[in-house]
Parts: sequence; structure tokens; C-alpha cells
Amino acid sequence: MPKANDSSYGADSRKRRRESVSNGEEGSDTAREEGHRVPSTAKRPALELNHAKSIITARMPTKLLTSNWSLGSNRLLNRRHVQQLKKAFVQFSGPKRDPEEHHLKVLCKGAEVYRMMKQLGSQDGTKQAGGMPDFTKWADVNGPEQLELLAGQHRISALEEWVKEADLGEGELWWPCKFYDKDGISVEQNMKLRLNQKDVGQPDSHGDIWLHI
Repeated sequence: MPKANDSSYGADSRKRRRESVSNGEEGSDTAREEGHRVPSTAKRPALELNHAKSIITARMPTKLLTSNWSLGSNRLLNRRHVQQLKKAFVQFSGPKRDPEEHHLKVLCKGAEVYRMMKQLGSQDGTKQAGGMPDFTKWADVNGPEQLELLAGQHRISALEEWVKEADLGEGELWWPCKFYDKDGISVEQNMKLRLNQKDVGQPDSHGDIWLHI
């Protein structure tokens, strides 16, 4: 009698084990022994979208920037914002370019920045006069193709109008830019860099103007 019970228990145990394996619940060792594939039931951690890191911040001529995007669609230029920015430029005797939150974001190739820094005689980001590398001669080094402007088209338009009305000359048509290597960031990071505030119709204070561009 005990033997019959042992035999029955063993058969039931093997049956439960086979059923568990077929449901993907059994451990991998047992599955391999019985020739079953075991789908993983462990939950994979969600991929975190890290912020893309710029490779350098440098002074860049605005004529070498384009607001036409290669990924997604840039929003339309809002004339109200452009006029508010231009008014702020006049009121404060020029644009406030220095604060980091006012810097533009542009997409480039890392090799282009390397060539530019080599031309300047510094490959380690050594600052030039004015506090940052001056990429005024970018076109001479890398050609005339414009870089993709990811954020800041309203600042550029306001700057161009302000310079023209004040008759300041082309030397004022520049802005500090954060350069992002297009081959060194993911598509998700690329898209995140392009995110803009959608509501462009709300009133702005002078401080808010910079955040709505």
C-alpha cells in the first residue's frame, strides 16, 4: 500500500511539473530537462529616458542655423513672441545671451566639433575670449551646411530684427549654442530635445518670455 501511494504521488508530482513547465512557471533547469522552452516571467525594468548631454557650448553665427527639422515638425513661428523678445532686447540694451537657460540647442556631428576645436588649437574645450569657444569660422572648417536648431527659433528671429533696426552689423548675429552629437544620442533623446511649450498664447512677463521660445 505505501508503494502504491508513493507511485501515485510521484506520478502526480511529475504531471504537475509538466503542467507548470508548459505554463512557463517552472524553473529553467527542469524545463531544459524535459525539453520545454520557458518564457521569462520576470518583468524587465522600464528603460529610463536620460537627458542627452551636450558635447560643448560655443558661440555660433545664427546664419549657420536652420529651424527646419529632420525629425518631426517644428512649430510655427509666433510673431507675438518675436516682438516681445525684440522689445526686451531694446529695453535691456541687448539680448541676455549668457545665462545657460537662454542658450540654443543645435544638432551636429561630433567630428565637426572636433575639427573646429582643432582649428582653434584646443581639443579639450579650452575657453576662448568671451568665456567660450568662438565658432565664427565654422563654415570655413566644416562647410556652409546649416546646423539643425532644436530650440530657440524665436530668439533668432528677434535678434535678426533687433540687429537690423539698430543697424549693428552682422557681428552681432551670434548666440551661445549647446551642441549635441546626432550620432551619440538616441531617437528618444533627440525628440525630447525638440519639445516646446505648446501654449504660446498666454501673456508673458519679461522673465517668462525666455521660457516660451
